[in-house]
Amino acid sequence: MMDCVNVKGPDEPPACVVAPGGSGEGAGMSQGEGLDGLRATPRGVGPDASGRCPARRPGGNGLAMPPYVSQWGDMACNVAAIERGEDPAGVFDWRTQGYPNVGAYRLWSRSTCGLACLEEALLARSPKGIRPFANKWELIRRAIDQGVFRVEGDSASDRFATDGLIYRPFVEWVARDFGLAAVSRPDLPIDEVADLVGGGAWLAMLSVSYEIRTPDVEPTHVGGHLVLAFDALDDVGGAGTPGAETAEPAVDAALEGAPGASGHGRRLVFHNSSGLAPTPDRPDRPNSAVAVTLPLERFGAFYAGRGVLIRRG
Repeated sequence: MMDCVNVKGPDEPPACVVAPGGSGEGAGMSQGEGLDGLRATPRGVGPDASGRCPARRPGGNGLAMPPYVSQWGDMACNVAAIERGEDPAGVFDWRTQGYPNVGAYRLWSRSTCGLACLEEALLARSPKGIRPFANKWELIRRAIDQGVFRVEGDSASDRFATDGLIYRPFVEWVARDFGLAAVSRPDLPIDEVADLVGGGAWLAMLSVSYEIRTPDVEPTHVGGHLVLAFDALDDVGGAGTPGAETAEPAVDAALEGAPGASGHGRRLVFHNSSGLAPTPDRPDRPNSAVAVTLPLERFGAFYAGRGVLIRRG
């Protein structure tokens, strides 16, 4: 399977967007090979959203929350790039992540939702928060070398095309390079996801519509963007789990800034690398980035039914 943005040039909208009727599945690969087709799947009108996404993990099973990673390198870029249409390079120093030039940063950042999930999974395993790679550009280059991304053109420029992250080479690569036990699942029911991540042994990279950042709006398609699910909650309530603070001020603001969940049955907890969160100028903005919780039924309105499971330990 394949997920994340079909990148073609600097004038396209940001954030892992796959337009309906897009480029379709990669050539020469069957579904059994783990290729996540880029053509967005039409979706009918689903159930109403059950309210705004709370930022703190309400209730919970005592599972550690993985650190949050923005696909632009800094959570401050999310609102700037998505909501205000600003250049994320004006917010984040892309040189710190090893990018060869600003054009490569701008374009690759829109196609690295899956690598952001991988970073979160790796950081969750590191007691000191140490990444087993030098920077994001090194991670991208290693992924390309291992066939995780197919690239047409110069990948170190702002003029290339990629169909997104391909599942099978991804799981082989992370096992080989990082010792992660991972499984490509082209058919992964949402109830099974909740059982697995709620049981504490697994994380799940799940294919959803990028529109999940506005969960009260009906999606136009499913799939094309990856989020990391790390817990499942039953009939939750309250303001969240104490001690969920992180090392990133913008993330901490998101964790503190949104209301807790009220009881709505079973819910999935996940990070969205291109989500939005409350900011000092918009403290009322719903959180759709850090430790988001959505009822399974509502999550399913955006979910393509496929993903990658990664063992926690």
